[in-house]
Amino acid sequence: MEAFIDENLLTLKPTDDLDSAFAAYWDTRKQQAFDALCAEENVAPDALEQILKTYVFANRLPREEEIVEALTFKPKILERKGVIARVKDKITAFIETFVEQLS
Repeated sequence: MEAFIDENLLTLKPTDDLDSAFAAYWDTRKQQAFDALCAEENVAPDALEQILKTYVFANRLPREEEIVEALTFKPKILERKGVIARVKDKITAFIETFVEQLS
């Protein structure tokens, strides 16, 4: 919210709709975070989208197998636990920021 105010409040005109301006800003930030998560952790965008839909529908975080299946690579056995934990933390943070905040 503070970032929106800092970046946009001075550029808005009195006739602009604040709700739609914030919604557009939030959608852009959400897409940027989604793209960054996919790129940084090598997660397939379609798979992450499905994980997010499952969370919204069933209120359930992804299982370890779902995270591994969402990756665009197969982690080595010794790295698997760390990779899964890191990706799950980032997915959880994304959900807390962009899904739960709007509920």
